[in-house]
Amino acid sequence: MDWYARAHLTALAAWGGLVVLESFIELRARDDRALHRAARTHFLLDVFVELPLLVAVLATGAVLAARVPVWTTLHTMKVAAGLTAVVANLYCVAIVFRRHAARDRVDALRRDTVRVRVVSPAIGLPAAALAAWIGVTHFLR
Repeated sequence: MDWYARAHLTALAAWGGLVVLESFIELRARDDRALHRAARTHFLLDVFVELPLLVAVLATGAVLAARVPVWTTLHTMKVAAGLTAVVANLYCVAIVFRRHAARDRVDALRRDTVRVRVVSPAIGLPAAALAAWIGVTHFLR
């Protein structure tokens, strides 16, 4: 396995671990005070950790994709699933930013918290799981 593949897998693992951490933060927040704290914590994690990780995932993934001599349907499915997971996550980041900006308005805080808790599990996680399965079973060497 070359350097780019290792860097890609490392960034993916770190991103996955961060998503698990953010899930715990979100699901433990039950009252308005805890939701306010979760909004701030999740915002800081997105700014300083998640966005740089997404850049690393996209950059290393682009290098790996550019080096594929002949694209197959599996390559296309893997990249499409991976990009779907990234886009779902970026949408979630946008909601986290909006929620953080409006965290003193309880109605907005609650509404956006529901969106944060639904988007990633409903769209991002299945797409990430598909990309990971294809990558591990067909391309990991």
